[in-house]
Amino acid sequence: GACVVAPSPQFVPFTAILPNPPRGTGGTFLATGRLQVRPTLVRAGDDAQIYWNVTNVTGCTVTGTNGSSWSGASSGASGQNTGTILTRTTFTLHCTALPTGNPPTIDESVIVNVAPSFNEN
Repeated sequence: GACVVAPSPQFVPFTAILPNPPRGTGGTFLATGRLQVRPTLVRAGDDAQIYWNVTNVTGCTVTGTNGSSWSGASSGASGQNTGTILTRTTFTLHCTALPTGNPPTIDESVIVNVAPSFNEN
């Protein structure tokens, strides 16, 4: 018998859906498969959608510094709602490869920034 090396983890592109797209931008976009968030700039108290799609892994988790978290190798075409974002928030994807896969894990992060607000007195 020969040892068979597992294929490497890979990000797989897919057509993603924006549930509430800005006027004139269309409701779909080609997601690269890598961890992506739309929009990347929000007003405090707003939310966003997060997307990912990875193959050749035993599992993935995505965690946000706002307390949100998900598991699975894919967000699905509709993505996952990030929940309320009050301050700059980092979302981190961590995936574990199939046994003997190389690299054994992959990690990727994206940031959602909060637009500054101005008050006139």
